[in-house]
This record gives sequence, structure tokens and C-alpha cells, in this order.
Amino acid sequence: MDLDTTFRSPGSWGARAQSFLPTAVAREPGAPNVDLGPGYQRAMDGTSAHPNLIKVPPKTEFVAGGWNRGTALAHLRRGEEDQIVCEGGVLGEAFNDYLSSFPPDELGRLYKGYTEGVDAWSHLDAEAQDSLRPVDADQLSARRHRVPTRSEVWNSPTVTEHLEAACGKMTADLESGACKMLGLVEDVARQGLMPLHLNPLTMETTKKRLCVNHRKLNAMSEWPKSQLDGLQTIEDQVRGRPAYGAVSDETSGYHHHLLSEDSQELFGVVFLGYVFVYRALTFGWGPSCYYHQARGLVTVGYHRLHGGLVQLYIGKLTRARSHRVS
Repeated sequence: MDLDTTFRSPGSWGARAQSFLPTAVAREPGAPNVDLGPGYQRAMDGTSAHPNLIKVPPKTEFVAGGWNRGTALAHLRRGEEDQIVCEGGVLGEAFNDYLSSFPPDELGRLYKGYTEGVDAWSHLDAEAQDSLRPVDADQLSARRHRVPTRSEVWNSPTVTEHLEAACGKMTADLESGACKMLGLVEDVARQGLMPLHLNPLTMETTKKRLCVNHRKLNAMSEWPKSQLDGLQTIEDQVRGRPAYGAVSDETSGYHHHLLSEDSQELFGVVFLGYVFVYRALTFGWGPSCYYHQARGLVTVGYHRLHGGLVQLYIGKLTRARSHRVS
């Protein structure tokens, strides 16, 4: 029996692929989350508040790229001398003073990531960039028109084993906007829209979680370092202080961060004969951890600046969790 989940059509799988909807439409972002507490500024001045007052939307309403739609950084802009100007905004000048303390390069990366998405190409070595995105126009066209073969991309047998779960997850990622469908393999190749790099899919069988296997992309990527809070940091912060805790576990943590338009071409996948690209960071690409952690620490650092106790940590290097202690 042919166990191929890369090129074999959905119809050939019968009922096992019935939850796979390649033409599913991405839902529009809903209204911002509502905080029933006193608001950040008043809470930091001592007004009573509790994390349970925050309304959390159900997972079925999740829309990818939420970090890029957040209002806290929406006021940032480039000045005449290409510097990042921090004026105005929903959190006021105290937050702008905090942002202004960042090194200029770091603030610039934060602004560019917010407005344009993560530049994944910047992490690839020169040889990989030349190979995947040739300067020669004819070579680049040939790469975009190629028909992928099994030697280039082949999904793991674990995807076949848990095909129902994989079909449901691909549909969910389309509905959340985490990925988008380009078309059938033959059509995408004919139109010259084939992603410059394709990644196989695999399944984390313990949780039946569909993952993108970025082994080849990781081998071509430089991994920036990210500072993680350790147990000693937590002990140092709470020692000698009364504290209570609340833990929040994010939905699809990396999917909160959009990729730049051209970077999406590095995150192509093929599933049941269709070609997709991920629009947001994925589990499995090494630098994803850096971006999610570094951006989360912007909020954590500001909260700590006001004397609050909060931790941000990664669970198994996949999900980011925030632990607020105040």
C-alpha cells in the first residue's frame, strides 16, 4: 500500500482525509482581548488586580500574527536619520523611555520585525542563499518552476500513521492564517510559484502534534542566542518577598510572529498533493526560539522595571509560558 502523504491526493485516502480542507479561508482577527482589571498603569501604581480578570478567547478564534498587530509598538516609526522614534503610544512615555534604552540595532530589529515580519534569510549562510536564491535570473526561474521529487521532500511515515490528526491540523493552520495554500504541485510549478525551499512534515506522536522538519534549514542557519530565565533567577526575585503566582500557557506560541513575505519561501511544505507556505514562525526552526523569547522579554523587562515579578520560559523549546509573580 502506498503510504505517501506528500504527493498522493486527498481523495485517494477516503474518509481518513475528510477533515483536510485545502481551500479553507483564513478567519479575520477579532476584537482585541478585553482586560476587566484597572489597566496596566493603575495596576502598577498599586490598584488591586488579578490575572483571572483577563478574558482569553477560545483556541478556535486564534489568528496567527497577533504580535504584529499588537498596539504597544504601533506608534514606533523611523525618523529622518533612520533612527527609531519612540513617541506617543498606548502605554505612555514611561514605556517609550524603556524602549529608548535598547541598543539602536536591537530597537531597529524589533521595529522591522513588527512592521515587516521576521527576516529568515538573514540567518542563512552565504552558500545557502546562493543555492536557494540564485542571482542568475534563468537559474532562479528554473528553481521556481521545478516539480519537487521524493528526494527533495518526503513526509515522515508518522504523518501517515496519524493522518486524521495531520489533516485537522493543516486545516486549522489555514483557518488561523498560520499558513496559506498555493495550489496543486503541478499548477504551482507551472506558474513558477514553487517555494525556494521545501520542508518535510513529521508528527510528534506523543501529543499527535504536526511539526515541520527543519533539519536541512537548520543546518544552513545561524542560531542567535537567547537569554532564558533559570530557576536561580526566580529564587532571587522572590526571596524575602510575599508572592502569589499565576501561569499562562500560550496557544501556538511561535505562530504569533509573522515571517516577512520573501522569508515565507523558506517554509514551504507539500501535503496530499498541495503546496503550502507558512506565514508565521514554525516549531522546529532553531531561530524561532530566539524571536519568541526576545520579544516576550520586552514585556517582561518593562514589568520588572516597575518592580513586578514575572518569568518567561520555554517548555521543551516549543511553547513560551509566562509566570507572573507579584
